[in-house]
Amino acid sequence: MSVYPKLLCRCGAPKPYLLSRTCRNCRDRRLFTTRYLSGATLAHAAVSRARAAGVLPDPKLTLCTDCGGPAIEYDHRDYNEPLQVQPVCRRCNLLRGRAIPKRWARGEFAAYLQRALARNQPSQATVLLFAAKFPDAIEQAAA
Repeated sequence: MSVYPKLLCRCGAPKPYLLSRTCRNCRDRRLFTTRYLSGATLAHAAVSRARAAGVLPDPKLTLCTDCGGPAIEYDHRDYNEPLQVQPVCRRCNLLRGRAIPKRWARGEFAAYLQRALARNQPSQATVLLFAAKFPDAIEQAAA
């Protein structure tokens, strides 16, 4: 094994920095699939709105459902049910692993992108950029 870092990504493209793990295109694809196509962004936004409305209490005022210690955050087990959350500490949340990704109905993600474009919100601009960059990922999510 070489002690020098690799200069190329797995896809063969050059890395932007010497110690980067992947090229920018692979990094953008990973972020797009993990944050937006999985439904994590929508689920976290739903929890934030519910906390602001008083439907969900602050997780720091509750106990962790796994270990009984002080909870810090809410954990989603299924992004299809964004308000079915459990207060957990950070350690237990990491031990639980990833949630079940959102199952997008046909055309639902495209409608989400159109609403984001109509609102013209800066955070939604990232979604639109990724969607334009990776249209094949959207087709896979709709299937």
